[in-house]
Amino acid sequence: MYPLRPFFAAPLLLLIALPVKAQTESDPLGDVGVCYRATVTELFTGTTWQSREGMVTSVAEFSEGGKYHIEAYMGSPSGEPDMAFDGSWSIVGDNFISVDLLGNASFYVISEDLQFLMNAKEVMFGLQSSGGTGIQSAGTLPEIKTQCTQTLLEADPYAPPWVGIYEGVQPSYDMKNDRGEVIRIAGNTIRIPSVEHVITLGPQSCRMTQTTMDDDRKSYSYTGEFLNHEIGPDGLNSFKLAFDDGNGSEPLLLLYQIDDDRFRAVPNNDNDPGFIIGRTSPSPVSPDAPSVGAAPEQEALSETLFETHILEGKKNVNVRQSPPSGDVVTTVDGGRSFRVHEVQELSEPVYLLQEAAELNRTDEGAALRKAANYKLENIKDGGTFYFADVKDDSGSRVRVIVPKDLVQIRRDAWYRSDDLGGWVFSGLCYDPFASEGCSQ
Repeated sequence: MYPLRPFFAAPLLLLIALPVKAQTESDPLGDVGVCYRATVTELFTGTTWQSREGMVTSVAEFSEGGKYHIEAYMGSPSGEPDMAFDGSWSIVGDNFISVDLLGNASFYVISEDLQFLMNAKEVMFGLQSSGGTGIQSAGTLPEIKTQCTQTLLEADPYAPPWVGIYEGVQPSYDMKNDRGEVIRIAGNTIRIPSVEHVITLGPQSCRMTQTTMDDDRKSYSYTGEFLNHEIGPDGLNSFKLAFDDGNGSEPLLLLYQIDDDRFRAVPNNDNDPGFIIGRTSPSPVSPDAPSVGAAPEQEALSETLFETHILEGKKNVNVRQSPPSGDVVTTVDGGRSFRVHEVQELSEPVYLLQEAAELNRTDEGAALRKAANYKLENIKDGGTFYFADVKDDSGSRVRVIVPKDLVQIRRDAWYRSDDLGGWVFSGLCYDPFASEGCSQ
């Protein structure tokens, strides 16, 4: 695993209090909302959107001053509308505009293909004309906000070199209690999905968006501040960030700089795994701040746990950004060797018979014959053998003695490799710990 530097460690560290008023009088992140609202308003002014649901055609026009006009037609739009509505619209958060329709706020969600949905999912509108404002190339609302953030950060001539937008994925994990023990309910663990992080570091403040990488894809937005900033003798920065979503959630995050464009992010919670965030915005050029040393000169990022290879005969094995269903970053074929820097177990170990065998019972009854790959239950270590439960012909559980050399232990897991640039399923790899070199 990556050896973390202690946050309050050596006396050589220089403690700096943020914000740094001497370098900049304003915080660019405080102006992002103004830029975002102005940009979206300009893009939507003069646009026409149309929806066809069943026999009804609806046309929405956005005009100056935050006004709109919607007409609904039972027949052709070339005739008179059956219903018409006028009102105002406003921007709500990163993904919504709100339309005042008959005194009620109806939310319209902007999607990636320039469509918006009225009342969450009921009516879908597609862009008909943009009025020459360039909305087709503007992207989604979150992308517009990112563009505003990046533009404002780049505009600060005294921005420190670490200022920017960073992204990374925290891998999924089993929920643990305060003692670090995996929580089980009725024998089942509680799996926390992978979470995509977008962290924006400004000169004086920070922001974070978390998006769950599951079917729901829920997003949570936070504003934050720097509690501490330390610079080590190697010029690398460490931060302690405090975030607040305005609804009672106040996570803390530690950042340890790896090189000019990457940080190791560590939640201030021993039960949550750390992860790497990388810069996705251009690096600012500060006239006063020296650059951090290049990445190849830094010490190794991760400790090698072991080396293995993709099983022979496998083709186009997916290497994913995060397990188990993250984006595919590349594919590899059988025989490819690589180092493993992290193992994420996705299940409890499974004990199987390596071959068909006669198993002696602890009650001295007749031995039971079980086939290869038979699953043994309720394992207890007996030294050179295991005590295990199997079922007899009547379906009753019977305690048996199984020599360890007849047992293979398998568990579903994912391997993270810096060599491959992502995660690969262990079942497609040679298992260096199996007694006969079989895959996990």
